[in-house]
Amino acid sequence: MNSAETRMPPHNLTAEQSVLGGLMIQLDKVDDIAPLIHADDFYHETNRIIFTTMLAMREAGKPVNTISLSDELTRLGKLTRNEDVLYLNELMAAVPGRGTANIAYDAKLVREAAQRRQVLYVARDLQAAAYDHQDVDELLAMFDRAQRQISEREESRGCLSMFDVLHKRREALATNDRGQVPTGWPDLDEKLGGGMRAGSLVIVSARPSVGKTSAALGMALAATQEKLPAVFVTLEQSQIDIANRLLSAITSLPFADIELDRLTDPLDRDRLSEAENQLAGLPLKIIDESSSRLSQIVASARAERRHGLRLLILDYLQLLRPDDDRVHREQQVAAMSRALKRVARELDAVVVCLAQLNRDIESRDRKQPRLRLSLS
Repeated sequence: MNSAETRMPPHNLTAEQSVLGGLMIQLDKVDDIAPLIHADDFYHETNRIIFTTMLAMREAGKPVNTISLSDELTRLGKLTRNEDVLYLNELMAAVPGRGTANIAYDAKLVREAAQRRQVLYVARDLQAAAYDHQDVDELLAMFDRAQRQISEREESRGCLSMFDVLHKRREALATNDRGQVPTGWPDLDEKLGGGMRAGSLVIVSARPSVGKTSAALGMALAATQEKLPAVFVTLEQSQIDIANRLLSAITSLPFADIELDRLTDPLDRDRLSEAENQLAGLPLKIIDESSSRLSQIVASARAERRHGLRLLILDYLQLLRPDDDRVHREQQVAAMSRALKRVARELDAVVVCLAQLNRDIESRDRKQPRLRLSLS
């Protein structure tokens, strides 16, 4: 048997006991740590029960001390009275000499251990599924769901006081990092207050063959030339096609001449070589996702988070495959849009998704696009 399989899951019993003992000494500290941890962050069941009971007593306005907590636990039939008193006294003794001053720090240690357990459990489930020869697309969907659940759980802890929010704002101003990504058009950036904002989903829609991809590549160049890492997901063209388009945009040389390698002027070839060097140094990655399943693309984007991903571009929406092929197409598109918005928030990046407008517009008297709502 693998030694890793016999190891105890990550946990921090000392921190758990310190948190509970500190709350017994000073219950009003619960308001400071409640946003940081959940009851199931406690690894030991007894500690989970005690924490849940403390919160309920606090909500009911009851005092919490060794005696009252012991009485409440006994009344609920959670523990025997002798065990109550013995263990609750141990919790009081577990509070370090610094008292309750660092209870929030201890709570974060409990939370971090719980996060590691979550990752471990997900890894075990995926490993078991992989050994059982489960469908690869379903494996990736399982991975995506697990990451989303963990992210949503962490987002639920994001309750900050205005003092903390203002401190966060000052830090962003001091580092000149407002999470904005340039579009490549200065006038548009000015109207947007400096560029596209991190955490936003931007839909760029137009009829076929009017330059959506070129516009998106311009955004990618503008961002990466500012040293902001970007990923371009091409669902219609190859990676080489995208590289040729980028070289054409940088050099202003005809795309067809670059694609077919028919540049004869030595100066043009020098310009192309210089553009290749420039492009190679940009923090830009191209994903040629042939399967085009949304969960795989999201997984690739999450993998780039450690490199500071700031811009994700998908070309284009109608070529994306949802994880659930059984629902109506309009519901699929709505679900994928919501998923992309969640990804933008989770990665704190800008997600740009191109979309085709229906050619039926040409048959209408009014050519202006109409908004079509879908209730799902």
